[in-house]
Amino acid sequence: MVKEGTKVATYPANGPCASGVDFPSFSLVGFNPSGTQMYDSWYCPSFNGYQGFYYSRPVNQKTGTLGPETQIAYWSNGEINSTNLVNITPSSILYFDVPIQNSYGQSELGVASLSGTPLFNCTATMLEACGYATWETPDPSGRYVFFQVSPDNTLIAKIELAQQKVVETGNYVNGFVVGFSPDDVLVYTQNLQILNPSTYSIYVFDPATGGVTYTGGQIVAQTEVRQFVPALRR
Repeated sequence: MVKEGTKVATYPANGPCASGVDFPSFSLVGFNPSGTQMYDSWYCPSFNGYQGFYYSRPVNQKTGTLGPETQIAYWSNGEINSTNLVNITPSSILYFDVPIQNSYGQSELGVASLSGTPLFNCTATMLEACGYATWETPDPSGRYVFFQVSPDNTLIAKIELAQQKVVETGNYVNGFVVGFSPDDVLVYTQNLQILNPSTYSIYVFDPATGGVTYTGGQIVAQTEVRQFVPALRR
């Protein structure tokens, strides 16, 4: 018999979503590296628009009890006309907005503190990839962001928080970034133009410099992998 666990937090049925929202969804985003903060989010779709709410909650290290939630990020669309990506890293919150219609060069990466205070925005004027990329993925350290600039090419840029800018490293990986190893030394990418079988390349990543090396390692799967689960092999 499974013993019922102890509740450490409760949420209202719709969270912050309005009562008329269809199918609101809750997601556990993750934790900070020390495990003292938990991050979660709510997605609120409706006929009147689409909203995303992101919160942090302190975690009691001895009991697991969660403290009061603090909103740290928010986005809203009047209609489904853009892609909104929010990533919470160890050092900042990244918000990437990609307009779908008439969007060429109009994407934008917003960088905020972990408390949600906006720090700066990166557009095509600061870095071309910020304006023209169609997807972005930060590395586990949060110091680098991988911008997909074409279906088979991803640029590596560095986030300079002190200088409030994003700079190009001159390094690229092929394909779409699908995951990292927990120690931030391996990058896994997928060639989206090869799906039968699906092919995933493995790059060695240097988080000190942003450099990458490809030694020929690949994972070949007869069916497409839905999700990578990072793990350390002993």
